Amino acid sequence: MTPKPSSGVFALAGAAACLVAAIAHAQPFTDGSRVTIPQAATQNFVIPGGTPFNPDPTAADIVLTVTAVGASTFTVDLSGPTPLLVDGSFFGVGADPTLGRFELVTGPDYGFDPMTMTFENLVGDVPGGDFTADVVAFTVPNYGVNLIDAGANLIVPDSFFFTGAAYDGLPPSAGITLFADPFEANPPTGPDDPVLADGSSSYLPAFVAGGGPFAGYSTSRSVTTLPEPATSLTLAAGLAGFAIGCRRRCATC
Repeated sequence: MTPKPSSGVFALAGAAACLVAAIAHAQPFTDGSRVTIPQAATQNFVIPGGTPFNPDPTAADIVLTVTAVGASTFTVDLSGPTPLLVDGSFFGVGADPTLGRFELVTGPDYGFDPMTMTFENLVGDVPGGDFTADVVAFTVPNYGVNLIDAGANLIVPDSFFFTGAAYDGLPPSAGITLFADPFEANPPTGPDDPVLADGSSSYLPAFVAGGGPFAGYSTSRSVTTLPEPATSLTLAAGLAGFAIGCRRRCATC
């Protein structure tokens, strides 16, 4: 009598198929298509003394590292020799013991200027979505931080860009990290601006929305691609089924 495969075998097969799908993640697209890139945006946030969220002027700086998990959505522009991603927006959420719950937002969907992304060293099939290319600049013109529990919104009016990694298609695989150029932001404008060792500045100030006071600044920013939600859920379900099948099989041993 031929043994009947356990449910764990089927679940493992489903998980394996999902892994294959995740590897072959690139989807065909045309000019004007929309591509969504799930990402985790991580940055530090320095809150000096004498500011709204650290009001004692003699207090030490509060230095936080915060991550907002969400997705960037772009329009694909294929009118040139390499693909461009334009009209980009991002919405992400996070929580911090000091700041509480917060939202990180940018792009025209949320009242800010659009993000853009440019590529070079393109190899592969662009319309098919199966290509590799270096990200020359993932530009963020300005953005906002909505402090939900504090009931305040912050505006970061200055631009910066991410760079330094290769995408392996659209949307890219999970785990690809881009870092912001730490010297791209405005040069020091006064003695209180943070200045790096070589004299450059990565000062990216945040202000309370509506013309409010200076509230803090950031000097370190990165974005890391995440698995697409459907892929993550299917893989998790497959692995859970495999674990259940293994327990059932062991129980009959």
